Amino acid sequence: MADFSVIIVSYNVRDYLRQCLRSLLRSLAGFDAEIIVVDNNSPDGSVVMVQREFPSVSLVTNRENRGFARASNQGLGMASGRWIALVNPDTLIMDDTFQVCVDFLEGHPEAGMAGCKIINPDGTLQPACRRSYPTPWVAFTKLAGLSALFPKSRLFGRYNVTYLDENEISEVEAISGSFMVVRREAAEQAGPLDESFFMYGEDLDWCFRIRARGWKIFYLPGTRIVHYKGKSGSGRSFAGLKMFYDAMYVFVRKHFTNSWSIPKPVIIAGIWIKQLLAYLIHPLAIVRYWLADCLFLQAGLAGALLIRFGDLRHWTAYLLINGVYTLVWTAVFSGAGLYGRPRPGHLTPAAAVLSGLILNAAVTFFFPQFAFSRQVLVTAAVLDTLFISGWRYLVFRILREMSKTIPGTPVILAGEEDSIRGVTRWIGDHPRCGRRILGYTVWNRGAEAGLDDVLQLGSSEDLPRLAREHRAEEIIFPFEKVQEKTILLTLFACRTDHIDTAVAVPDPGHITGFAPAYMSCGGRVLTYSPALYREVNACCKRVFDLAVAIILLPVWAAAAILAALDPRRGREMVRISDGGRSFIGIRRFCRDGRPAEGLFETLSFLPAVFRGTMSVCGTAPSLYTDAATGYGCKPGLIDICAAAGVTAHGMTIPAVRCVHDYVYHYSIATDVKLLLKAITPGKR
Repeated sequence: MADFSVIIVSYNVRDYLRQCLRSLLRSLAGFDAEIIVVDNNSPDGSVVMVQREFPSVSLVTNRENRGFARASNQGLGMASGRWIALVNPDTLIMDDTFQVCVDFLEGHPEAGMAGCKIINPDGTLQPACRRSYPTPWVAFTKLAGLSALFPKSRLFGRYNVTYLDENEISEVEAISGSFMVVRREAAEQAGPLDESFFMYGEDLDWCFRIRARGWKIFYLPGTRIVHYKGKSGSGRSFAGLKMFYDAMYVFVRKHFTNSWSIPKPVIIAGIWIKQLLAYLIHPLAIVRYWLADCLFLQAGLAGALLIRFGDLRHWTAYLLINGVYTLVWTAVFSGAGLYGRPRPGHLTPAAAVLSGLILNAAVTFFFPQFAFSRQVLVTAAVLDTLFISGWRYLVFRILREMSKTIPGTPVILAGEEDSIRGVTRWIGDHPRCGRRILGYTVWNRGAEAGLDDVLQLGSSEDLPRLAREHRAEEIIFPFEKVQEKTILLTLFACRTDHIDTAVAVPDPGHITGFAPAYMSCGGRVLTYSPALYREVNACCKRVFDLAVAIILLPVWAAAAILAALDPRRGREMVRISDGGRSFIGIRRFCRDGRPAEGLFETLSFLPAVFRGTMSVCGTAPSLYTDAATGYGCKPGLIDICAAAGVTAHGMTIPAVRCVHDYVYHYSIATDVKLLLKAITPGKR
């Protein structure tokens, strides 16, 4: 009999499953263990990945999505271990997790099931890792918000037992199905999972039945896992919401409608009302920033009208103009990255409002019928700057206050074992540096660093995705192994997420080619902040690109008409490197089946400039291949390397240096000079 049988039900989460299996193999080292993966007909290549990279894993492939409960029961039927673990594929397991669970269960024969502390990628606790049954009273306190208002109350905080210390071992009624270790005897007595639950609720029902057989369930905070909540299910989609509330209905109907005096219709009506509210709130959450900006832009216009005329009698006369101006402004806000994570600064919103003002003024130049009173327009812009900056600042302060329970800037380390270990030790020895390590990545897929107490998150190739998932604010590279191109590519991929990149160095005097924006921790960690990726410059560059694109639009339209009328000319779809590790689709002008040259080739890329996937000034557009990566700078109509006399073919070191200089020392004057040089090639 094996020590452990680990069962994973997977659906369409190949990359998460890969990292989960790697962490499992590390954590199960020393145990006689079997890992059973039940795949519910994933279309993303999960089956091939498991067969190729993890041949020791027992794989079950279903021809349809059978749901979590049915698929888990397939794994339970194959399990032979003394201990059975249900693990979600979107989790990362610490090296000591299974050892901690086994030690506790062997020392407590009354314990039939145990779960550990489960944290979100940003390090916060997932409350669902310990909870109570949703009795009518407990469910009411949750639905009414009383559990959130009074989390430390034993009367109102029972849903997620928030009145208990999250760092103390506790007996609880239920734990999360994303990670649960079960004694074989308890699992056999309780029976398989109830297959009337397709997804959600089956773990709660299993906990209920295990406790009904006299076993106890414990929460063990001595070890932890990371859970990318929602990645293995339907997430926050409407289908996911429906499955969640359907599961709640099944659980309540099965266990509580006959044992409580509350009429069944009342309980079901409460679930339906909560489900309806979730449906109404869900779509609004996607566009909440945009709606807030629209609201404050209207407030700015109202204030400007009151200042100019003393009342709002002219409001209706501005309705059409107001709509156009609002769309232009919010489009600029989107291009400036204001719809990402809230930031403390006020300069970027102010620059975005100013840029929108310039574009709106340009619109009125071409279309006088859309002109505001100039005093109204300028006054509204001033008020919009205050409003748009102010509400973001308040949101940032509120979120920062809410996150003070976990101090320190969340960071991810990227490098090789020795370098990462040194940086980890140094940050631990200098708590005043204000950094909190979320985990680390290694250069090559499958590489193992095996650092104690630090979670391996995956491969450095996936750094941008991992940084977003874990809500990291900084990525730290060890200086000994860092390359300029690596930093540029990472910054490029993370540029809209406001994630900084830092270099850990033994001596700042060793830095060559890197001019850090600031130093902290006694000069040992240097944050690399190129001018191009600063929010104000990025906003100005975007406005410059749009202005040039608008001027060239008539020329592009003429070329498109010529391509449509001339049978020798046409347009073909090609894939162009996006400047990072991916590509963009471009419909390029061609003639007689060959790519157009000169002005026609340049005009091919103009729609991409409008979309923001290309720029006026950048690297030369090059055909994308899986083996090639960009330079960390968008492709452009004007090649910055050619303008500097550098040959970019073959990703040469001089070309990387040229791009680095452009990215680091960028100002809007740089693009203006390059544009003037391009249109006046005979002048210097």
